[in-house]
Amino acid sequence: MNEAQRLATAATARFGIPFAGTGQFRQGSQIILLRPVELSPPHGFSVEIKSGWRSLDALLVLDSYAADLLASMADADLQRKTTFAAVASLMVERGIRLDIRVNDLAFTAATDLPPAPWRRFDMAASCLSDAAAQGQESVMKELTELTLIFLNLVFALLPVDEASGKDAQVFAEGLPEGAKTRIEVNRYERNPINRAACIAAHGHRCKACGMDLGEFYGTIGAGYIEVHHVVPVSGMGDAYVVDPIHDLVPLCPNCHAIVHRQSPPLDVSDLARRLEDLRSRATEQDPKLEP
Repeated sequence: MNEAQRLATAATARFGIPFAGTGQFRQGSQIILLRPVELSPPHGFSVEIKSGWRSLDALLVLDSYAADLLASMADADLQRKTTFAAVASLMVERGIRLDIRVNDLAFTAATDLPPAPWRRFDMAASCLSDAAAQGQESVMKELTELTLIFLNLVFALLPVDEASGKDAQVFAEGLPEGAKTRIEVNRYERNPINRAACIAAHGHRCKACGMDLGEFYGTIGAGYIEVHHVVPVSGMGDAYVVDPIHDLVPLCPNCHAIVHRQSPPLDVSDLARRLEDLRSRATEQDPKLEP
């Protein structure tokens, strides 16, 4: 599997949206182009990824007839703008430089995006990297991290709904309004863009038991984790907007099921303490179990 295919596979797994990846050489540099296959040209977008000797770069490229896509981004609701700002802040914290321009005007803060109409939207990200000196696998690791978080930023402005069956629905009508029930909580947990933002921030190791499903199951479990909405239903008013960095945490399927065995759900830190107590007691009874 070449680099473009590896990035496309990683993006497909993270967002639940099929991606295609191709490589090309341009002005002496290798460029990887990633594209959601459900958005056919010339009405969609692609992301260009480039690795240099000391830097990594990502660039959003809208198709020539992507006016509907641009209008959808400009009309992003408060939830989508909140996710966009959260992901942008996370990138800046990690030393990733963002260049965001709307109608050829630069915006230093993701929260300051102007209202519609947008005639033009340009976005690029870059960061310094010494991965090239450490080998190609190190480059691929950092390139994958930049690609996934940059795609997360792009998709944050698009109306991508929670998964329906196996695939996510691009250009859904928006998240449904419903009663504050388990279904409502599940809505926040299943949204693929907020889920991706949570994983970008916290990783894919369970916050309760510490399990990395890739370490336990091998390749088939690599990168997989569920996310849990930690805000009690009672705290979700009509105007509630989820912050994917602070309101969601990664949990393995077992721990996720356990916290939802009661209502309101068991606090994740409480479950983590219980599991640690169980490990301590087991170790006292059989010292061979100590890691």
